[in-house]
Amino acid sequence: MEYLSALVSQAMTAWQGLSLLQQAIVGALGLLIGYWLIKALMRSALRIVMVVALLVAVLAAARAWFPNALCGVSWPSQLSWICS
Repeated sequence: MEYLSALVSQAMTAWQGLSLLQQAIVGALGLLIGYWLIKALMRSALRIVMVVALLVAVLAAARAWFPNALCGVSWPSQLSWICS
């Protein structure tokens, strides 16, 4: 914990040594990197949601159109909810 405290103290000393322009540049870069990360994470989350929605739609269509073919198979206990 003392190492972390010393590191924060050193970072604050370095931050206070920067000019206002340098602090603004560091802040702008931090915001840009944060925006890029959030955008990348949201894009990944959107892809995951779209794939899950597609799988649910395909499963619902298969249950509706081919009930005997899908539920005639003995599913493992983890997948038994498909035919319930």
